[in-house]
Amino acid sequence: MARPRLVSDEAILNATRDCVSEHGTSVSTTVIAEAVGVSQATLFKRFGTKEDLIVAALLPSPDMAIGWMNRFEQGPEPGDLQPQFKELVFSLVHFFEHMLPRLAMLKSACLMEQAMKRMAAFGEDAPPIRGRRVVAGWLRRAQEGGQLGACEPNIAAVAIIGAAQGMASRRHMLNEQLDASVDEYASQLADLIWAGLAPKEGA
Repeated sequence: MARPRLVSDEAILNATRDCVSEHGTSVSTTVIAEAVGVSQATLFKRFGTKEDLIVAALLPSPDMAIGWMNRFEQGPEPGDLQPQFKELVFSLVHFFEHMLPRLAMLKSACLMEQAMKRMAAFGEDAPPIRGRRVVAGWLRRAQEGGQLGACEPNIAAVAIIGAAQGMASRRHMLNEQLDASVDEYASQLADLIWAGLAPKEGA
């Protein structure tokens, strides 16, 4: 019987994220190994190269987005859709605010191409693809319940997700600071999009 691993892969990935946040993507595997309490050989055995380890640590896994996706996999609830829609937009904006710094670090380390290949390996479970399905399904059910105006759910989902990541993308990828907090951005964005999606009177 194989001996159980004393240090999990997730513990190694967490330590790697901490080390990269503190030292940047040029951090040595010696520092990472010391932080997690394993040998460098263990890091390479588990994850291959240093670049593979950093990509695995920084690239969002399917589980990273599971919180908001599971929340909106069902529903919406009957009644006023606007506050539920605002909750959806807030969830997306905060998800991207958490995720985009990781992508910015991958970009600065010239690891985006490698990261995208790894993401593609998830297939239909890749967070961007599943996320679009979740939002489109939620919108479609809202339409079927008479809570939402006319729109093509898949197109609307792509537009909403794209807008939700806009502020974080500009902040963390372009170093552009907008004169608004994350919550202010989410609130105004939700109101703006809702104005176009709300059911029209008499429709």
